Amino acid sequence: MNQPFHQGSYQQRYTQMGDEAESHFEKNNTAWVRYGLNRPDFQVHRLPHHIRYTPDYLQGNPVRLVEVMGMGKTPLKIKLEKIAALQWWDASEIDVWFWIWSSTRENFAELKYRDMVNIINKEDAPLGKFPEGKAYFSVSSKLLPWNDA
Repeated sequence: MNQPFHQGSYQQRYTQMGDEAESHFEKNNTAWVRYGLNRPDFQVHRLPHHIRYTPDYLQGNPVRLVEVMGMGKTPLKIKLEKIAALQWWDASEIDVWFWIWSSTRENFAELKYRDMVNIINKEDAPLGKFPEGKAYFSVSSKLLPWNDA
């Protein structure tokens, strides 16, 4: 892909979506298992959103569900339908966390789902649309709690 990742079509983005971020999550964490869908060889658009957006990992220490995302120079883009679906998971007895890898900073941020929702609501995260029309919240990297190490 010659253009920046975020400008690619959904089909282009799908082929490498999450790979870099997930590999860094796995290197920086312990006691985890894959939990959510990882580019299955069937179409997921007919699945209910809370199934389609099952968090990527179940972690045993700390106990949590983890949604891993990656970002580069542009703000983090979180689909509105993903935020709604993760609310369903966060209402379970296990908290949902975002674990975000920045290829630009070569660092990660992690925060609870509720903290991300607070950032979106309090900071008036602007809305945008992916080329295929799905709406997303645009969250500036300056608003995220980056790891100190």
